Formats: sequence, C-alpha cells, structure tokens
Amino acid sequence: MVPLLGALLLVLALLSFWRLAKGKAEPRPKYPRSLPSLPIIGSLLHLSGNPQLHLLFHSLQKKYGSLYSLKMGSHYMVVVSHYLHAKEVLLKKGKTFAGRPHTEALGSDSANDLMDVLLRTQLNMENNNSRLAQPPELTDDHLLMTVGDIFGAGVETTSTALKWAVLYLLHYPEVQKTIQEELDQKIGFERHPQLSDRQQLPYLEATISEVLRIRPVSPLLIPHVALTDTSIGEYTIPKGAQVIINLWSLHHDEKEWDKPAEFNPEGSARLCLSVCYRRAKPGAGCSPGHWRGELRAGAHSSLEGIPGLGGAALPRVPRPQSPSSQAEDSAGLYGA
Repeated sequence: MVPLLGALLLVLALLSFWRLAKGKAEPRPKYPRSLPSLPIIGSLLHLSGNPQLHLLFHSLQKKYGSLYSLKMGSHYMVVVSHYLHAKEVLLKKGKTFAGRPHTEALGSDSANDLMDVLLRTQLNMENNNSRLAQPPELTDDHLLMTVGDIFGAGVETTSTALKWAVLYLLHYPEVQKTIQEELDQKIGFERHPQLSDRQQLPYLEATISEVLRIRPVSPLLIPHVALTDTSIGEYTIPKGAQVIINLWSLHHDEKEWDKPAEFNPEGSARLCLSVCYRRAKPGAGCSPGHWRGELRAGAHSSLEGIPGLGGAALPRVPRPQSPSSQAEDSAGLYGA
C-alpha cells in the first residue's frame, strides 16, 4: 500500500512539474486593458452621452493606457492612441489589418450599396464563378452614392481644412503676416503658387501641417480589422478585432508635442505625425501631399480674397480659452 501511494505521489509531482514547465515555455497572451462591459451591450454605457468619441477616447487613455480595448455590443474593438502603434497597424502590418467591418457583415443575399455589389462580385470571382444567381443592378442610386463618396472624400476634407486654416489665421495675425511675406518674397505677384514651389515655402508648409495636426479632419480613422491573430506592440490582438486609430490623440500627445493645444507652426516644422493621413481615406487624392497642395493654393486665394487677409494684418482678436470648449463649439467643422 505504501509503495503504491509513493508512486501515485511521484506521478502527481511529475505532472505538476510538467504543467509548470509548460506554462513557463508558453506564456499566456497579454491583451490590452479593457473597459468594463456587460453582456449584449458591451461597453456602450461608458460611451453614451459623449458625441465626440475622439475626445472621450483621448481622456480614457489616461486610465487605460495608449492601447486599450472595449466592447461595442458583441464586437471587440481596440483603440490606438500612440503613433508607434499606429505606424505598426498602418505600415508595418498593413496587410494584416487590411480588413474592414463592412466585409464581415456582407451576407450572400445582401446588396445595400455599391460597395456590396463590388464585394459580391469580388467574392464571386474568388470562388471561380463568373455569374451570380441574381446579378445585382448598377442603379442611379448607386451612382449617386459613389459621387457623394467622392465629393465627401475629396472636397469636404479640403474645404474643412481650409476653414480651419482661415480661422487660425484670423486668431493668429502674426502667422498670416509671415505667410504673406514668404509668398511675396518667394513667389512674387505675377503668378499663383504651385506644388513645385513646396520647398521654397517652408513656413506655409509648416502652417498647413499644424492645421492638420491641431484640427484633424477625421479625428477617428476608418476601423481596420485584424485578418489573423497578431499583435500591436507587446499586446495580443485576436483575429476579427476592430482597430480604431485615434488621430486626435496622436496629434495631441503631450509626450511628443510641446504644448499640443497651442497653434504653433514652428513646432509642427520640427515634428509632424501626419503620415497617418495616407490611410485615413481611400484614394491618393487624400494624401498629405495632395491636401497640402490644395490647401497651399487655397490659402493663397484666401489671403487675396478675404478683406484684411491680403495685406495689412487684422487687429488681434481674442483667442480660444480652452481647447476642449473650442472643439465642442466647432465640432461641426471636422466631424466627431
């Protein structure tokens, strides 16, 4: 009886040692900290009553860190608030995070818009089928939606950024005076500036970058979906997770920017994180270079066309007292 008991204890000891050694060899995955969630609704209670989610997410990172998760209903979402993590998602692992939530919701019989039609056609081609059972029609409504998307991505972004640029020039007449002097000296009075003049206009370039930094047109980028189990930094990201990059946090990070709430073109010339815009909207027309080209020409026209912005500086006007209150008052300009 005693030998049998001794053998049993030895087996149990060996099993415990084996499990302990296996646990050390295979560390548990480390997931981002998560907001509290409830069944079915997830973390929605924490988001209710906050129409400007980019500001809410920015404040939550003080408690949960620059990378944290939450539940939108049953959907697992990860919020990215640091530029190194954003660079990893958009550039280093762009193919891994190339998924979109829309493709997951696509049903076999659903065709709600042009994107559905294109996705169904793509899926059909991947399955080596040349025809659908019920071919979707390309209606006038789909064409109108396409045109609306094009205008929204190409025109709305530029015009919104121009509004912010003019607004800040009104509040900072010393900046508009310096821009005007640079244009007069480098371009002259015989022609409008061109994209090829970019290297000759460093202060205007810095001002445009600063406008895009302090008031991003799209504070929250379009969600990306992890196509496989992967990681962001030291954290494990499961397949199917939706990743949202908070561009507002990237551009207002006090660890990376000196006084980020202040409009400072000189500071923007030293450090610019606007590389994230290259993935903010589909199409090359929304890249930083294109925006700056459009804004450069628009700024020159604005300086000439608005009374007081073409020559003598405007009288100084009161500047906004609080960046949060200014964002709330002007939310309609750049969207929430």
